[in-house]
Amino acid sequence: MQLNGYKQIGGIHPETAAVKNILAFHGIQSPHNGKPFSEALLLGVAGGLGTSYILWEFEKHGFPSIVLMFQHNDNYTVKYLETLSKRIGATTDMTETAGKKKAAANLQAALGGGHPAITWMDLGSAPYYFNYLQLGVAVVFGMDEEFVYMDSLSAKPYRIPLDLMTEARAKVPSFKNRVMTIQPGAVPDVARAVKDGLRSHLEYLGGSSTSFALPALRKWARMMTDKKNKKGWSVVFKGGRGLYGTLRMVYESIEHTGTGGGGLRGMYADFLVEAADIMSADSLSPIAQDYRALADKWTGLAQAVIPDKVPEFEKTKALVDQRAQIWLKYASEGLEQLAPVNDELHAMKGALNVDFPLDAEATAALFSEIQERLFDLYESEKTALGKIEAALAEMD
Repeated sequence: MQLNGYKQIGGIHPETAAVKNILAFHGIQSPHNGKPFSEALLLGVAGGLGTSYILWEFEKHGFPSIVLMFQHNDNYTVKYLETLSKRIGATTDMTETAGKKKAAANLQAALGGGHPAITWMDLGSAPYYFNYLQLGVAVVFGMDEEFVYMDSLSAKPYRIPLDLMTEARAKVPSFKNRVMTIQPGAVPDVARAVKDGLRSHLEYLGGSSTSFALPALRKWARMMTDKKNKKGWSVVFKGGRGLYGTLRMVYESIEHTGTGGGGLRGMYADFLVEAADIMSADSLSPIAQDYRALADKWTGLAQAVIPDKVPEFEKTKALVDQRAQIWLKYASEGLEQLAPVNDELHAMKGALNVDFPLDAEATAALFSEIQERLFDLYESEKTALGKIEAALAEMD
């Protein structure tokens, strides 16, 4: 069973792409222009951006693990989707269960009712161990006795074996085999939705959290050269152990894990341009250029953490970029092309996490450069956020 009329149109950011594509399936258009909702507009209406920095150390994993995320409320996906849906006049329905059979029945019921299903999963095991399909949400638009058909950013659908999908949905207990559907409702007040989204962006990104708001950047910067704090990078990555994998994850998180590059800042700039038209607010258009400049700075950081002058790093970026291109172009049809790329990256991580390719002096210099870029990002983000605050004051 596949939903007639569901068009595989992919996207940039998992949550907003899912909502965009479901609204398009239902034929919903934005009242401000009579066109399907853009993903950029949905990103802004949902609350815009965040900046998450968490460095985990789990003994059972052997090496530290860094978490970088860039959306508003990135640690509360259900709340994010419910808030976005409400602001655009839609309603949500959600089912949860601990049982795999009931989970399959809930998914079938959603599809049988004519609704694409937002589904939570962890497809982090082989062969789907690329970040785009690792942990989070995607839209299921069909299933049969052998396969589940899924929309997740790529220009083509993913065809996932049913047994693998069943395990992926159950892998994270807190996901509870969750299924969410979105039903169109009242015609939204788009101007109000934009203003609410701008306020949420200001409150969340401008908050005091050192894990999820702008102060996280300042904390991260300080940790790059702090030799006494147990979370300082020279302490956590003593002798370079585990550093390669962490730096690679920084690069992937900024450039390839549902951000469109530049830590989502470019897409938020697109929202500001659209919002300026909706609100007739000339003050918003120039701020879009600030966020485009921020996107460039985030990309600059991503490039700097694994500099091309180190052959192993240059090769790493080429392989990571190649992997991303294959997934976005071919989805699950690209597995055969992807296998040797993944194998090589896996082997490099195993070797270089133990034997980091820079000596202590060069590593310290790298940490200093990262710190300088992070402090600059922090100040630039603060400046852009201040302009959002001023623009909102003009609207009130």
